[in-house]
Amino acid sequence: MTTSEANVLWLRVRLAGGGDRMISIVINRWHDNVSTLFRESATLDSAKDTIDFHLGPIGSYPN
Repeated sequence: MTTSEANVLWLRVRLAGGGDRMISIVINRWHDNVSTLFRESATLDSAKDTIDFHLGPIGSYPN
């Protein structure tokens, strides 16, 4: 899987004083149309994509 296929990335930051901080990076992909399950790439509009940063885990399977 490449980064362009990911919707959630987890970033672990090691703090200088010890300990860790986890940041979730969520990529919101814009679809012009969601009426079909096939040819999804034809409905994507990357000019309208957004990205969110959240402290802590977000997603289905954070380890």
